[in-house]
Amino acid sequence: MKNDRARVYSLEFVLVLFLLLALFVPNILESRLIIAVFLGLYAVVTKYFIKRKSKFSIFQKKEFLLMILMAVIYLVIFYMFGMYVGFKTAAVRFSFVNIFKYILPVAVIIIATEFIRSRFLTEKTKISMALAFVCGVLIDLIVYTNVYQLQSLNSFLVVLGYVFFASCSTNLLYNYISSRYGMKSIIAYKLITTLYVYIIPVSPDLYIFFTSFMRMIYPYLIYIILENLFSKVRKENAILYDKKSGIFNGVLVVIMILIVMLVSCKFLYGVLVIGSSSMKGAINKGDALIFRQYREDDKLAVGDVLVFQKEDVKIVHRLVDIENINGELRFFTKGDRNKEMDDGYIVKSDILGVAKLRIKYIGYPTLYLRKMFEKE
Repeated sequence: MKNDRARVYSLEFVLVLFLLLALFVPNILESRLIIAVFLGLYAVVTKYFIKRKSKFSIFQKKEFLLMILMAVIYLVIFYMFGMYVGFKTAAVRFSFVNIFKYILPVAVIIIATEFIRSRFLTEKTKISMALAFVCGVLIDLIVYTNVYQLQSLNSFLVVLGYVFFASCSTNLLYNYISSRYGMKSIIAYKLITTLYVYIIPVSPDLYIFFTSFMRMIYPYLIYIILENLFSKVRKENAILYDKKSGIFNGVLVVIMILIVMLVSCKFLYGVLVIGSSSMKGAINKGDALIFRQYREDDKLAVGDVLVFQKEDVKIVHRLVDIENINGELRFFTKGDRNKEMDDGYIVKSDILGVAKLRIKYIGYPTLYLRKMFEKE
């Protein structure tokens, strides 16, 4: 027993270390094909060294059908949103060449990842489950960073928001399912919800954070359904634990909703990290500023702190004067620490919003990342 557990831990640690190296050192795993080959070989190694012991739920077949249904519902919801926001042409067209270039490598990655996970979870310990979770998240990050290439701060934040948080949510679900029902339903679910982008010629033109949000909350919905349909009756203390867990997860979902709404700037309020000292005192460098979206009929007054865009740069300065020239309102701004007013003026179309709340210091990590990418 101890030898089996030691083999599982050793293989997990080796995989985690290699994946971390591949993630942060460029050109180690530079294509999906190489990732697929590596994971395929590692799956063979795990099959040879780790014996399968898991006994799965009697509801395994029903759970498999349910996961296929949930995958189809996911796509239906996704494309229903497209009826409101519109569609865009798929980045990769379905063709014979792209089957070998994209579809087969991604399919192999999915199958190999879940096979490896299932072997790791034969030892149902907290360490083994935690390492299996980390491996799943790292594999997702490697696959997607290969797409985004991390060439800028924006691409880094996209990967962080779109891949990391969503991957944490999905891999928690996959660990839960793999340990109870096996890997087949996960593979089917992932194939359906991943490969459609290479097969269907159009996809909804959704803002990326909306897609990320859906990928974060949908696994939790699946978990609730599985628990209610197939779990055995629990004792009172277990039920109490579930209630506490449900409250915690509910609060977490609300927080994620707020973060997505603020970062996307597609709703009434948005968030911006201050990167200069021109407003020092009122708003300092490294602060996060929450602003209300500006609308044409909003009334502005001298003293308001505006968020506006000038020459593709977002600026946060105070409104110091308003002039009406031939029916056109012209707004003059100035940084509190600046001696002179800003050059020229802005008009309504330049204004993004009006500052409402400052949160001190929490923007420093973003500024640090920006400097890191600027150095590169």
